[in-house]
Amino acid sequence: MQDIIAVGGVAPTRAAARAGVVHMLSSVCAPGMEEVAKAADYPKFFQLYVRGDKPMGGRYAEEGTGLRLRAICLTVDRANYGRRERDMAKGA
Repeated sequence: MQDIIAVGGVAPTRAAARAGVVHMLSSVCAPGMEEVAKAADYPKFFQLYVRGDKPMGGRYAEEGTGLRLRAICLTVDRANYGRRERDMAKGA
């Protein structure tokens, strides 16, 4: 299972490069965005899921800029979470 997780973000970015489409790199990708960004010399966007931690968002934005990602796309949500059945099932 660990091997699958280790390439979880790498495989899609390589596939996107082969297909000639941009890959949207998630802020929660595994391995981290630095390793995934190095996997293919091809344009990538970064999706930042903002969850109220302003310093964390700034760190991700700086890291993405340093990796020469072409765009940062912000995803925002409500200040409080809705009633999600999948979370309730997991006891979250």
